Amino acid sequence: MTPKDTKTNKPQPASAIKVPNNQQNQATPPKNKPAHVDGTEAYLTSNPAVGVQQTGYFHSISLKLVAEAKGKGGFANIVVLSLLLFSAPSLAQQDWASILHAVANMPNRPDPINAPAEQQYLAAAARLSHEDVLAAQKEIVVLNTLYQNDPTLRFQISLLLAAVAADRNVDGTDALKPILPTLITHLSDPDVKAREGVTRAIALLRPQPPSEALDTLINLSRAETQPENVSIAIWAVSRYCKTSKAAVLALRDAASADQPNMKRLFALQSIGQTNCTDSELVDALADGLKSDQSNVVATAAQAAARFGPAAERLKPELQRIAAGQGQAAEAARRMLEQLRQQR
Repeated sequence: MTPKDTKTNKPQPASAIKVPNNQQNQATPPKNKPAHVDGTEAYLTSNPAVGVQQTGYFHSISLKLVAEAKGKGGFANIVVLSLLLFSAPSLAQQDWASILHAVANMPNRPDPINAPAEQQYLAAAARLSHEDVLAAQKEIVVLNTLYQNDPTLRFQISLLLAAVAADRNVDGTDALKPILPTLITHLSDPDVKAREGVTRAIALLRPQPPSEALDTLINLSRAETQPENVSIAIWAVSRYCKTSKAAVLALRDAASADQPNMKRLFALQSIGQTNCTDSELVDALADGLKSDQSNVVATAAQAAARFGPAAERLKPELQRIAAGQGQAAEAARRMLEQLRQQR
């Protein structure tokens, strides 16, 4: 749901939304752009940290472009940032470097909206999110050079690109095209934060992440051990399930019983947020329903509801679970009702 200003009751543009620190935020599709039905909005809503990890000030403002409005002062900020959006010129490499360094080094304060560095960053990022593709690509070329030349800014640039990709829900892949080969290369970066940043940016690209990234993303989904990176890598792989059987099989494998429970949860959740109903994914849900871990069972049951008729063969297992008690039983009863309504 698009957030509204409390004084005017009018929708707030995504490019001007302010996010306080240390609050859970949900991503919002940009105004006047059609939502792309690929599970991205559902994933952003249920996994707000995919766009920005809430561990610092730079992280918190990196999703202002796509987060719900919360707290006070929103209307004033909208006015300020809207003016900045239309007046901010394209930035040269040294300008981007200056802004990113300044914002990354700002103290972790709850609401420094009036800081000049933040205003410059938000204005530049908002423009990058909404200008036409060719204009955006010119600035992406600059950011690509900066990414390659200044390792200290790689994570910050990746978070910026993730926010831009989340906001450009129709042409993000085209807009970020000049930097995609660099990002794909750094999916294998030995630095865990560098991998996290580029995986976030690539995972959020729409209408479709680049096919060249899939093999590396599949490898990441199998080899990553840091929970945040595992979650993002698995969801990124799920974005390819319509076009790649290898992606489907990787999702099935990530949800299998021989994987750690946390990884199974990530995989089952991603399976439930895709539009894919391959038999291998139904098999993964069936295995999840047989788990002795209630959270795995509940997640598998919730995912089953999105499969419609393809999940019909899961009904006996769902009915068995629904006859019991607890979280899993409640989830199974809800899912059986949803399946009944979808018939």
